[in-house]
Amino acid sequence: MNNALHEMNVRGHIFRIMPIYLWHATHAKGILLNTARLGQGIVYSISYIRELELDGAITSYGAFNSNPDKEDAWEKIRLAEFPFLPTRKHSIFLFDCSDDAELACRTWFANECRLIVKAQIVVGSTVHIADTSWLDCEPDQWESHARAYWRGEVTNSPRREVIVHGPVYFPDWESEPFGCSF
Repeated sequence: MNNALHEMNVRGHIFRIMPIYLWHATHAKGILLNTARLGQGIVYSISYIRELELDGAITSYGAFNSNPDKEDAWEKIRLAEFPFLPTRKHSIFLFDCSDDAELACRTWFANECRLIVKAQIVVGSTVHIADTSWLDCEPDQWESHARAYWRGEVTNSPRREVIVHGPVYFPDWESEPFGCSF
């Protein structure tokens, strides 16, 4: 891939796409695959949509995560000290290598049918790269680990995720598995 930004016209809107491939672990029967096809590769994070028109919109992760108290603790620190970073609750999660996406599928989503798809960040989206190893902690460590997570500190065994607020481009949107998958 060359290092230049790629410009795309999607329904009269120009999007500048960063020249780096990332990876997303999406539900095999999830709405993202259809949304990407309908949006000609562009999918907006729910966090972005909430700001524009639907403040009640929520991701399946935001609705059904296994530890909402921990997510609330992380969000409280983010809002107080790092309000310029994207929320974990409604953003799009990516990985900077396919191996990390595969590991997430085996560990976090072991009971779900997930597919790994390529993604690219659209210029202007808010991005945070964090080490998810900080999340592996007891409640008495949540506050200190949340701060380290939001500062972008890295543990001795990093597992990096890329949190995106705004549009993301899925370059393979014209081929399977994208399209209606219900």
